[in-house]
Amino acid sequence: MHMFLMTFFYSQHIRIIFSQCVTIHQGGIKIFFIFTGLFLCQNSKHQKPTTMLLKTTLFNIALLFCLTNSTYPQEYVHAEVYGGKQQLREFIKEELVYPEKALNENTEGTVILSFIVKSDGAIENLKVSQSVSPELDNEAMRIFNQLLWDPANYRGMQLDEEQSMEFPFKLKKYKRCAKHRGYSEINYPYTLVDQSLTIYKGHQLDERAKPIFKEKGMGFNQFIAKNLVYPEAAMKQNIRGTVEVFFVVEPSGRVSNVKVLKPVGAGCSQEAIRLIKMLKWMPGIKDGKAVRTKLILKISFNLADFEQHRYISPNNANQM
Repeated sequence: MHMFLMTFFYSQHIRIIFSQCVTIHQGGIKIFFIFTGLFLCQNSKHQKPTTMLLKTTLFNIALLFCLTNSTYPQEYVHAEVYGGKQQLREFIKEELVYPEKALNENTEGTVILSFIVKSDGAIENLKVSQSVSPELDNEAMRIFNQLLWDPANYRGMQLDEEQSMEFPFKLKKYKRCAKHRGYSEINYPYTLVDQSLTIYKGHQLDERAKPIFKEKGMGFNQFIAKNLVYPEAAMKQNIRGTVEVFFVVEPSGRVSNVKVLKPVGAGCSQEAIRLIKMLKWMPGIKDGKAVRTKLILKISFNLADFEQHRYISPNNANQM
């Protein structure tokens, strides 16, 4: 009985320490080792061999547990929209259109949507958990439905996750935003627009999406050469490589859901994103309607030919 009570006592302490250890980083684990060693080995000269054996066993278990978990400083990664929070904020600023009825009635408030991001990135159980008005609720839904998601991840395993998203509607802020961006309604280059939100690959289209350049005769090579700014950190470290970026061309011709597939460090990935977001596109066409199109672009960073940085693709744009 004495041995059982002693085992329970020490195991309770180890269990408490375990619960704290799971989420801490390696620096904190070092502190854990010191603390646990002092706890288990105190007054060791006056302890029975069985007591020392028990404490040593428990310490070894604790050590093994922490070593296993120390390789995962961030165990759980939440589901996130393509490009992260910063690009989400930018997309909402570009896309949000305050409904006319809500404008006339000075309707304001925050719409909250709740949903589940499935392990494959699909969305299920989307609903309005906090409503403001039918018009504002619908606008929040319209924007949300254009977003693509990376699922939650735990140690390389993709998981379902419940989430919510807030859409604040503030009249003064919206009017400032509309003035800054230069439009209060979304303009579409084609009259007929596909409303299904389906994203097509290039080979599925009657007409592929095409970039619009302000200067006549300009192509991707010239556009990149003229606008690419080689990141200072990349220049100092002589970093080179090719950034591969996924994005969607919306029926309006704007770019959304930008996601780096193959990054290059020292600011190169960020510069590639900046270049892609500078472009305006003519959307892809299917059955006479403007549709959403997915593309992948590759941008090369090479100091050896800095004056001739070029866009890489055998067919100008890999429309998947």
